[in-house]
Amino acid sequence: MSTSSAPSGTVAASFRTALLIFAAFVAVNALMAAFLLDNAAFKFGGDAGSWYQPTLGLLKHGWFVDPDDPAKLLTFRPPLYPLFAALLLWLSGGAMWTIVVTQLALLFATGWIARAFTERWLPGYGNLMLALVIFNPNALGTAHLFQSDTLYTFLMTALFWSLFAFAKTPAWSLALASGALLGLSLLARTTGQFLMYVWPLALLLLGMLAGGARIWVRSLTMGLAATLVAFLVIAPWMLHNQRAGEGFTLSNNFLKSYFLWDNISYLEKYSKNIGQTPAERSAEAIRDRFGEQYGPDFNRLTDRDKYAYLADKGREQFFSYPAGTYARAFGWAWVQYFGIAGVSNFMNLFGLGEETAFARFRHAQYDNYIDAGIDALKKASPAFLALSAFGFLFVIVLRALGLIGVVTLLRRRVWPVLLIVGAGLGYFTLIHLFVANSRYRLPIEPILFLLALYGLDGIRNRRITSSSSSS
Repeated sequence: MSTSSAPSGTVAASFRTALLIFAAFVAVNALMAAFLLDNAAFKFGGDAGSWYQPTLGLLKHGWFVDPDDPAKLLTFRPPLYPLFAALLLWLSGGAMWTIVVTQLALLFATGWIARAFTERWLPGYGNLMLALVIFNPNALGTAHLFQSDTLYTFLMTALFWSLFAFAKTPAWSLALASGALLGLSLLARTTGQFLMYVWPLALLLLGMLAGGARIWVRSLTMGLAATLVAFLVIAPWMLHNQRAGEGFTLSNNFLKSYFLWDNISYLEKYSKNIGQTPAERSAEAIRDRFGEQYGPDFNRLTDRDKYAYLADKGREQFFSYPAGTYARAFGWAWVQYFGIAGVSNFMNLFGLGEETAFARFRHAQYDNYIDAGIDALKKASPAFLALSAFGFLFVIVLRALGLIGVVTLLRRRVWPVLLIVGAGLGYFTLIHLFVANSRYRLPIEPILFLLALYGLDGIRNRRITSSSSSS
């Protein structure tokens, strides 16, 4: 039964429940605000300074330039979050709290969008999805920080909504909306840039699942048109990067080089069985040798050309390790990616303890993240221990339900949901390679929750069936 055919009383009751969830969300965040450390949003935001620099450039000079040198174009961060932050700071006269409040509104909107596609595919579970999204500790803590993840998650959830809706009704409006949302998401974070290459195929497959093989030409045409829309959305920023000397691209050479060599440090770690800090030094030594191999002219290169050269050499180095090293690196990365509870932000926001598990893993001598996590918990306050216990229980239960959800979807042959969820999880699991941080999981949390809800529904239906057969 779809929500559109549900009795009006059921719809009204569901809406009243949603209002109660909203009231609880407001109350929880008001309570949090009363105990936050001063300037917590900026102090603990991931890479907050790198987002604030283009924001300040916009406020001072009206464009993405160095605030102290307006002749220097900034390309390190994509433009959407600085635009978002600059607009709010301009409207409020520089009040950082307006950014946090707006991000909390975006988090609730993310939950509402997830509620909508859940009710479309799994009626009756929309409000539970809403509660999971907005009270997810990983998302709730992040929304209080000056960083782009909440905005990005909102756009990615809207993008998933467009795909779930297209899978029901392959309409031109939904196809074009998916392209616009894909483009906007790339202007918030460039993580999904390789989706551009497969977007026509994605809409082709979803269209054929919905309308049969006979509409393959129409579905493919819509996919190509959606990809064109996405390209038109991101093209102005790519032109900006080209004017800055980085080429017609979404990311600059520094980011490409940094991403590769950061991941190479993990390969060094697992190939040599050393801690992360010595592994980073080992990767730096290899990178320095490549610079020496270039010759004395290396230091005469511009920074852009240096990073372009190091990115090319990084690709060579990346593919030079034995298969077992990749297996270990991916294995531990996936344990972290899906297993980190994401409650460490609360430790920072409220000053509850020492260094986080992820920070300890990155900077100290640990063979794996689990050892770093155990050591961090030993030094943590009782309050953070309680938060960690809740967070890990939350993750473990949802992952177990998610596995049951996969089986449920396969048994029910809900192929569109399997395709969207499977492709989304696969892409975001692989794209980060070995650098696994809980906030990188935020864009796929709603579809992970959808899997868990299918698992819950599968258990519930089996119980009902068992009760009926026994009676």
